[in-house]
Amino acid sequence: MTNPAAAIERCAALQDVQNICAEYGSPLGIYVRGEADVTRDAYNSVAARTRTPATPVLTTYAFPLVHDPNDRQVEKAGLREKYDAIAWTPSKDWTDAGLTFTASLDAERTTVAVEGRQYRIKQKGQASVFGDTALYITLGLERI
Repeated sequence: MTNPAAAIERCAALQDVQNICAEYGSPLGIYVRGEADVTRDAYNSVAARTRTPATPVLTTYAFPLVHDPNDRQVEKAGLREKYDAIAWTPSKDWTDAGLTFTASLDAERTTVAVEGRQYRIKQKGQASVFGDTALYITLGLERI
């Protein structure tokens, strides 16, 4: 059985992260495409994303949104490669929308719109773990 005090603390931490991101963050739209919305090349890699859905599956806030991150910032976000940007998004927004970290985020077909720019998700991660719950979903973004 879960300790009720720990569950209340975890919920409060998730809500705090969501409130801080909403107040200080940059609006970020997540667009998830189906297989019919992408064109694949001879190696079965995504060659083109043929259409952008009219409305995002999720609108959340990225705080911080780091452009041209250095190696330390990448490591802190729980990611491993070079990116054009890293977005820290509250995991509570994802669960409130009924999305999960593992099943809902197909990085190959998903794009992100933030500050008037389009990005593809190169890698995803989880950061700032509270018990067994990650407070942030981090997205390593590459400009399209």
